[in-house]
Amino acid sequence: MKIGKASINTHLTLICSLLILLCLPGFSWALQAKPNATPQTVLFQQANQWYEKGQYNKAAAIYTQISASGYENGNLYYNLGNVYCKQGYRGLAILNYEKARRFLPFDHDLQNNLNLALQGVNEGEINWGHVFYSTLTHLAPLNWLTVGSSVCFFIFILLLIVMILFPSRVKKADSGHVILGYKITCILVGCFLFCFAALTVLSFLDQHQEQAVAIKGNAPVINEPKPEGTIYFNLDEGTRVRINSVQGNWYLIKRQDGKRGWVENQYLEKI
Repeated sequence: MKIGKASINTHLTLICSLLILLCLPGFSWALQAKPNATPQTVLFQQANQWYEKGQYNKAAAIYTQISASGYENGNLYYNLGNVYCKQGYRGLAILNYEKARRFLPFDHDLQNNLNLALQGVNEGEINWGHVFYSTLTHLAPLNWLTVGSSVCFFIFILLLIVMILFPSRVKKADSGHVILGYKITCILVGCFLFCFAALTVLSFLDQHQEQAVAIKGNAPVINEPKPEGTIYFNLDEGTRVRINSVQGNWYLIKRQDGKRGWVENQYLEKI
């Protein structure tokens, strides 16, 4: 039985509508509207003016006020990191640079400033696996990855549905095999979907695992959550760690080189 063009168009329209509905949650989450930025924008400009005049205390106070209001922005954290760096607060500078990296993973100036701030910070010997993992989780902002995954999912499912409903359009009439170009397209889209989905999951898990920066120097890392415990090593100001568990005022942390121990929370601030 032949299928008319009108019927094909109707089927494709219904399929596309269904897929769009399926993908809407991903798009809406990734592109969700931020709070009204107008008041924050005015304050941000004021802070920038104080920064240009060298009034770093006033600039830091306004940047902090904006951040405390719940407004999140890569440039905000980047500028706040610069202010703290000018004031000599290495730990707070690195903390805000790390926050900014989640929004501005491609910013070379940000990465250069972070590298400069980390000079002299002893984080132990970091193996290539940790460096590779860190690179993967900072390839792109999480919302970009979510959009990419949704788009690839939409295209991949559409290609499969077309293959099922309209086989005559994607298969050779003589052999019944799928056209090579169509097969390659499906494979490529499937590979992109896998890569985007894997990076999305990695970035999501990485950002939702508690991380912190030492904002005070010589933070003692001990073998148990008690002041009288044995000191394993000390954290330099600016050291980046992961928080594995919490017990009262103590954090069980893991340094980037894998060393673990308990630290009082007064020495750390979460990213």
